[in-house]
Amino acid sequence: MLIYVVVFATANVRHDYYQAIAIPAISLTLAEGLIYLWNSRDFPLVATRSVAIFSILIMFTTGASEVREFYKVNHPEIMEAGAAVDRLTPKDAIVIAPYNGDTAFLYQTKRRGWPVIDSSVDEIIQKGADYYVTVSLNDPDTLDVIARFEVVEKTNTYLIADLHKPIK
Repeated sequence: MLIYVVVFATANVRHDYYQAIAIPAISLTLAEGLIYLWNSRDFPLVATRSVAIFSILIMFTTGASEVREFYKVNHPEIMEAGAAVDRLTPKDAIVIAPYNGDTAFLYQTKRRGWPVIDSSVDEIIQKGADYYVTVSLNDPDTLDVIARFEVVEKTNTYLIADLHKPIK
């Protein structure tokens, strides 16, 4: 396990999902230690069990406080754009919602679709995209979409275009 942590050290810092493979080994080791501590007769029973319970409480409290930050959306513009998509498009619409590959923006739209433009907009339209929504108003893909398709709504923070209504 130590070799894994050393070899993948930088990956563990950048992407926490590399740590998932270590979770079973760490869990079993912690469980073994907790069982030993709980059943230990080397120290007073009240002290060892108090330490065990306190450790578990600290573990869950720390974990909850760290994970809570992952669920905060600190970008009101994507929430505003998502609400507009929900208001202006059919529930079964498929959207392109590019936001540097972050799926949080697509989630805010409450629609299925693409969180990134990995090919051309035309190819994604052929795959079924109905609307384009963005908060990057000066992005080259956005400028291309504005030039070619009807804009449903545009504000200072977001833009929604209908990909089935080309400009004539």
